[in-house]
Amino acid sequence: MVFEAVLGPDLERNTDDDQRFQNLTEALSLLGVDELQQEFIAPRLTVDDQTTRITSDGAAGQTMRRITLVLKSRSGQLAILDRKDEVILSNQRGQYE
Repeated sequence: MVFEAVLGPDLERNTDDDQRFQNLTEALSLLGVDELQQEFIAPRLTVDDQTTRITSDGAAGQTMRRITLVLKSRSGQLAILDRKDEVILSNQRGQYE
């Protein structure tokens, strides 16, 4: 499976044994994308991107909110590419307790 190869033997994200792709061809090959398809897909993808998603859930009383930020590092300065603020319904709260 692709996720097992990427996560490494411990199957945990962002640990030392995670497989880091050296180039896009390596990543697409693992996904089973043939060479012809890679020609069309490659210009839209990268393996060395500085984009990060941060999700924060918080609660006050019966209100739960989730804030999700998509950030990109540009010359050492963080730029917010997207921000989403949502209210999580109280009937979903049990999964966070």
